[in-house]
Amino acid sequence: LLGITLCAGGSAAYAQIAISPLQAARALKPPVPALSKGGEFEGYDFWEEYDDLLKSAWQQFGPLRGELYSFDPAFERRYLHSALRGAAAHARGEGDESEARGLFEELLPGVFKSDRLFTADFLEDLQLELQHIEDSGIPRRRPNG
Repeated sequence: LLGITLCAGGSAAYAQIAISPLQAARALKPPVPALSKGGEFEGYDFWEEYDDLLKSAWQQFGPLRGELYSFDPAFERRYLHSALRGAAAHARGEGDESEARGLFEELLPGVFKSDRLFTADFLEDLQLELQHIEDSGIPRRRPNG
């Protein structure tokens, strides 16, 4: 908790107000990105000044779907499509990546797509997690910043 001491009208009466990092971060007014090119350092001073506070706020806020952040056997079973798990096992065991390549459709030369990489649970949980982050009220830096 952050402590802020206020003095009312110059008198000796002080009030101690404690706010959490999350509350303090939500009260910040981040710089508004204006550049569409070369903006990676835009607002650098603000982000540098409040870096520790923002880290603490994100830690306090926490994830909605913590299992998205740990790649382990449970993640693989829940979130990786069975076709991808099978193709990976085949590639590791046989040294043959043809099954993995077969998961993709080439739309244009060098442009591939697949709907057999992640499960519906992954897509749903990822969307929920992204919405959770969006709704946090914590300032977020532009992706390239």
